[in-house]
Amino acid sequence: MIEKYNLFLLICGIAFLLGALFPVIFKRTSISLPMLQVSFGLMMGYWWTSLSFLDPLDNGLLIEKLTEIVVLVSLVGAGIKIDTELSWRLWRPTVRLLLITMPIGIFAMAVLGYYAFGLSLVQLFC
Repeated sequence: MIEKYNLFLLICGIAFLLGALFPVIFKRTSISLPMLQVSFGLMMGYWWTSLSFLDPLDNGLLIEKLTEIVVLVSLVGAGIKIDTELSWRLWRPTVRLLLITMPIGIFAMAVLGYYAFGLSLVQLFC
């Protein structure tokens, strides 16, 4: 893992730099930063699958901890944006995320885990 550490730091640095410069460069576009970062992650996973430290079978604990950090940073970012007054008009996007997008995402991941990875339902929810 140490031999690819500099490459990993370069990738993280590019992601942080993109996150810092994105609001300045792309003010008037309909592309959001998470859309761009997910696309970047998909390309990295598709083209650079030979990175041994990103293999989830060999380094499952490392990948698990990295994904936990990503979820925590995402939740903090979402929590900071919730500072709104209590009116239906301002809370509509949050309600749509909680009641529509989140259950669809959970269901899609369960279907993917069951059919694509052969996990049982117990393994999916435990």
